[in-house]
Amino acid sequence: MILLASEAPRIGSTEIPVLVGGGLLFLFWLGMRLRGREILPRGPAPTVPFRVIDVLAILVAYVFLQGMLMGLAAGMGIKSNPQIYMFSFLGPAGIALAAYVLALGKRPEHGPRALGILAGIGAWLAVFPLVVLTLVGWNELLDAIGWSWEEQEVLTTLREEPIPFFFAAVVFAPLCEEVLFRGLLFPAFKKRIGTGLAMVVTAFLFALVHWHLPTFPALFVLGLALAYVYERTGTLAAPIAFHAIFNGWTFVGATAWS
Repeated sequence: MILLASEAPRIGSTEIPVLVGGGLLFLFWLGMRLRGREILPRGPAPTVPFRVIDVLAILVAYVFLQGMLMGLAAGMGIKSNPQIYMFSFLGPAGIALAAYVLALGKRPEHGPRALGILAGIGAWLAVFPLVVLTLVGWNELLDAIGWSWEEQEVLTTLREEPIPFFFAAVVFAPLCEEVLFRGLLFPAFKKRIGTGLAMVVTAFLFALVHWHLPTFPALFVLGLALAYVYERTGTLAAPIAFHAIFNGWTFVGATAWS
């Protein structure tokens, strides 16, 4: 997919049908919103019994533990980068599971999970054109000021051994990251600074943790959409499905079309 291309991003023939379909869906959603209606299912507002400082500490622990496990895997003699990457999610998965058991699973109400999955898939399609246009436009600007495109290290990792990478990127990453960023960070910030600013702050942190300058604005847009979907549906099933489809498209694009 375009976010993992080994050369500067461009819109290819494989993206056009998805861009057209997604663009039409986005315009339909926008038209409905302007009329005061919403096509996404409505669920209870996300809540979490933590302060901002608590969830920021969890974020730091998440990032630190993942990095430490990468080093541990290398020290154990694991030479495959995809396997190291997958091993590194053991710690974050534990944090995400504990957070769900202690906080998220105790919420009195959740949004409809089945409809949430469908909403997440539809939201991915509608947001895909915005992500692509942001990515292409931002890199046109970088190119104009002399910044050369740099291949993401993750692409090299993917090419080495795609199966472990698939499970890490399409299964573990959406589950762990959505529990952390949308399940914990977003509602904690929302209590403190309001819904809109909470979406912006958590989207920024999401893009920052995945730091790569050529893709930063596109990941920021993605983070905004994921938070919006969670706020609207009230179930983590929606952003998890959204995130998994997004990473799955990226995986297929990078392995089949690069």
